[in-house]
Amino acid sequence: MVIKALILDLDMTLVNTLPRFLAVLRDCAARYGVVISDDTNHLLNIYYRDPSLSEVLHDLSRNYWFWHNCWLEYINRRSYGEVFPGALDALRTLRNMGKRLMIATGRELECWRMDDELKHYGFKELIEGCVSLGDLGPGHDK
Repeated sequence: MVIKALILDLDMTLVNTLPRFLAVLRDCAARYGVVISDDTNHLLNIYYRDPSLSEVLHDLSRNYWFWHNCWLEYINRRSYGEVFPGALDALRTLRNMGKRLMIATGRELECWRMDDELKHYGFKELIEGCVSLGDLGPGHDK
């Protein structure tokens, strides 16, 4: 079998968006009266187990528009994450091997809104496209 294409996740796979997104998440949650700890390790521990962020965000954890607005604010701040070491070189190598590359993300935000961010990372010229939960719209879940 020959692999012709790869679909890669964006957040925390190619790019460390966690520190900057958590700052946005805290601000978004505060608008709803929800206080999120500054303890990143605590947030990571609950994020990667059930019931996940619902412990902290309660009903907001399943609210598509809450997440959409948080990701929109992240994009609008233009304070992006950092590409993980080796990620860009790996993408270039894969392209030089003739592989087709796509980015997929669970962000509740349309991919076209991420164009500047993808350019910032140097990904835009290496990928053939992007698909996100935001492209599917409300009613879809991760």
